[in-house]
Amino acid sequence: MGNVLSSEGDHDKGLEMIERALAGDRGRPGMLRSIGLCFRSRALRGLGRLPEAMISADETIAAAHLDNEVWWLVEMHRLRALLRLDLDAGARPTAMAELRQAIDIGEEQPSRIFQLRAATDLARMTAEEGARLESRVLLRRLHDRITEAPDHSDMLAAKALIDELA
Repeated sequence: MGNVLSSEGDHDKGLEMIERALAGDRGRPGMLRSIGLCFRSRALRGLGRLPEAMISADETIAAAHLDNEVWWLVEMHRLRALLRLDLDAGARPTAMAELRQAIDIGEEQPSRIFQLRAATDLARMTAEEGARLESRVLLRRLHDRITEAPDHSDMLAAKALIDELA
């Protein structure tokens, strides 16, 4: 529920609920902890608390490795890339490398939608640098591999960018 509130713009209340849930799960490794930590990072970013969000993203990635719970790694690397840009516009090359890393990790993951999110962000950035064809090819390849949920917001965003890059 905290993530829903945060994604709808009520970051303060969302973060409060996420923090309470995490406090109840302290010391218990696993996917729920990884999800909660990921949601906390997103909420902190939404509040503009960027240094805290970056620390949270780093902690989430470390916890995912420690718990051997890698489901959220793609999304966390994507979020960390965006945070790098939020904190320093000059970090674009590092952010792009992190997005590529997220896409590579996504090859090993069952959740293709997180990989598509990272690819959409990377395609947008590479297109801005003039590599429109490369961006479109990458994004189309990943978009076309997902056959379920064609009306999902991430699928629609990717398709819109593919069309824009044509």
